[in-house]
Amino acid sequence: MELDMEARLTPEKRQALAALVQCHPVTEAARQAGVSPGTVRRWLRDDATFLAARNAALSELDDRPRAALNALGQKTVAILREAMDGYAEPGEMKAAVEVIKLTKLNEPAPSRATDPADAGRQIARREEDEMMQELMTPQRHSRTAGDSDEEEADDDPDLDEEDDELDLE
Repeated sequence: MELDMEARLTPEKRQALAALVQCHPVTEAARQAGVSPGTVRRWLRDDATFLAARNAALSELDDRPRAALNALGQKTVAILREAMDGYAEPGEMKAAVEVIKLTKLNEPAPSRATDPADAGRQIARREEDEMMQELMTPQRHSRTAGDSDEEEADDDPDLDEEDDELDLE
């Protein structure tokens, strides 16, 4: 699937994707791809295929060390059994415990949308959430042509202080 997605990307998107997956910042990814940082940010925000390809590549990177650590699982379990029976060396036991912590066996691997359709739904949900947030956020009062200077003076704390100073004289 990942190869199919990458084949659908433009050369610029493939270059930016490669840089992002290598943990380069957006500005460096944009430079390498020959586009503006805003363009790369837009691809990450709005392009379901680009987002899914990035997520698939990151998931693969995340899975490699996790798979290597999980491969140590049988050995780790054997060491823990020996420790429970009183036969494990302290250094082995400490290493086994660290492997368990590193594999985070009690936590699932991060979930990312790696299919363009799923990434598109993720984008749509984010846009819907942003729109709802905008609707729920109180708007600040902005001055219109019909507002009087008297109303503005009521809202400006600096003008209130000047008025107080005049009253004291």
